[in-house]
Amino acid sequence: MAREPPIADLVQDQVQKGLPVRLVVGGWSMAPLIWPGATVTIVRCDAGALRAGDVAAVASRGHVVCHLVTRVEWTAEGLWVHTRGLTNRGCDPPVPESCCIGRVAEVQSGPVGFRTDGRAFRAWRLVASGLARPLGWLRRRLHATLRR
Repeated sequence: MAREPPIADLVQDQVQKGLPVRLVVGGWSMAPLIWPGATVTIVRCDAGALRAGDVAAVASRGHVVCHLVTRVEWTAEGLWVHTRGLTNRGCDPPVPESCCIGRVAEVQSGPVGFRTDGRAFRAWRLVASGLARPLGWLRRRLHATLRR
């Protein structure tokens, strides 16, 4: 029996065809900007068009990870995208252009939906960034306590 391809491969295939893909967020790394259970819409975007502050969808070990772009860098090996989850302690390992699936264009959380390319999102991103550090600390404390 053939193995199913990782979800990241399926999503990347659809996005490269120009089809927007909607996924439900499963992790806490982008809270409070994007809460677990929110639905994100990923659209095609060349890695070179990403800018700091965009939310990129990248392939990581077969999964789709939606994190903030911190920078896009050209090196001798090609284009690399640097990302970070808001509540994570550090940045993610940089990914090559080939692992960049697209850009998160919309976030739907319950009845509230917003586009990620407008002023309202940029303002909320600033507020959420300020709340992310204490929220990340609390999330790690609760996780450690529950493991005991």
